[in-house]
Amino acid sequence: MRTALYVPTHGDYGDPQRLLALAEAAETAGYDGFFIWDHLVLVPGAALPLADATVMLGALAKATHHMKLGALITPLSRRRPWKFAKELSTLDQLSGGRMVCGVGLGEPVAMDFEPFGEVTAATARAERLDEGLQIVDGLLRGETVTHEGNHYRVRDARIAPSCVQSPRLPIWVGATVASSAGMRRAARWDGYFPIRLPGGDEADPVAATDCRNFWLETAEFSEVVGHVRALREEAETPFEFLASGRTIYGDPEAATATLAAYHQAGATWWLEWVKEQPGTFEETLAAVKRGAPRAFPQPGLPTAELRQAVRQLHSEIDHTRPGDREKLAELRELLARIEHELAVTASDSALVQRLDALRAGITRLEFAHPRATAILNDIAMMLGNLGI
Repeated sequence: MRTALYVPTHGDYGDPQRLLALAEAAETAGYDGFFIWDHLVLVPGAALPLADATVMLGALAKATHHMKLGALITPLSRRRPWKFAKELSTLDQLSGGRMVCGVGLGEPVAMDFEPFGEVTAATARAERLDEGLQIVDGLLRGETVTHEGNHYRVRDARIAPSCVQSPRLPIWVGATVASSAGMRRAARWDGYFPIRLPGGDEADPVAATDCRNFWLETAEFSEVVGHVRALREEAETPFEFLASGRTIYGDPEAATATLAAYHQAGATWWLEWVKEQPGTFEETLAAVKRGAPRAFPQPGLPTAELRQAVRQLHSEIDHTRPGDREKLAELRELLARIEHELAVTASDSALVQRLDALRAGITRLEFAHPRATAILNDIAMMLGNLGI
């Protein structure tokens, strides 16, 4: 199970520089993802500072190197699907294939929709979401799209370049567990972020919707997983189940137990929902720097064995055939990155995450020199046996 930060973009976190600092700290601490809220207004009169999600994702793509990124969730009904698809494909290019598309109906209606004359009825927003996703899906795949629907019309349209990820970037759907339609919608795509939607005073939605009321207990989460798996019984594509809660401000052993329970319930991602109250940023930053929570303790890294293998490979690559020079240059760069990480990364969890990205590059290389190939396979095997 992977671990991500789930971060608001308002209040203390409405400052773009703070969001970037938190993301950089999260990546160093070993988090696998960094996901942000997507709102326009949360309190009347825009009295609460709030950063734009799409602009922030572009900045986050350049400030980080390994984490998955995305907005959870973007209300597609108030976006033009073709413009949204173009933004996503550009963000996927900018991030090197690390972007996730998170969509849903969106809340609070009184703040994010009504002031701008947007459609507010849930059924109308759901229709636009489903229709918009058909368009977004085709455009992100690099297809030429023609669509004649009740809300959108597209004729012979194609965007380029398309996504780095193939056949396109993942689409995750956020929906309340009370909505069977939302659950069915999520099952048709690549992931489900189930939440509760508590009621409250629309005049003060931030105070009224305490985020703890959004989280599912493990038994409820397990039941949801079972329902979605039944809906996807014949599906062959990978699917993600996103659990969420708050653990990093307390006892690390309790955090591990919590994540292990959700992992047992079927979660593939844990979203660590940071405190959004005013004055909590420094507390959050310190908690993040202590390391990403995990469902199970990370294995100790075989750093001595890795260093020895890297040294052996360095001694062999000078004998590689001239025809492999381009591969050799790529290998030298990969080895330099491995040696750097072994030397400077303090936490095992952060090193595991960084080496995982290198393993994919190593396994793509094939050399005519058998000894170099054997050592390369040894390194890939060591990096692949770390439980990541």
